[in-house]
Amino acid sequence: MRDDLVEKIKGLEKLIEEGEGFCPFHDEGDVGLEFMKQTLERDKKVLAALTGVIDLACEGREEKKFHLSCFA
Repeated sequence: MRDDLVEKIKGLEKLIEEGEGFCPFHDEGDVGLEFMKQTLERDKKVLAALTGVIDLACEGREEKKFHLSCFA
């Protein structure tokens, strides 16, 4: 899931970059581009949250290993 989200973010960044070049030629281009930027920001927040949860889980796993090694 995390890798898919990273790829989606990269794709949105590329679309936004391309869209900024075409906006002057389309009346409604700014609206669509703004929606894509909002989606991009949301996806970046989700990715940061997922990364944080994964990091926390890894820390907990290491802590558990340490605690169990005290009883061995």
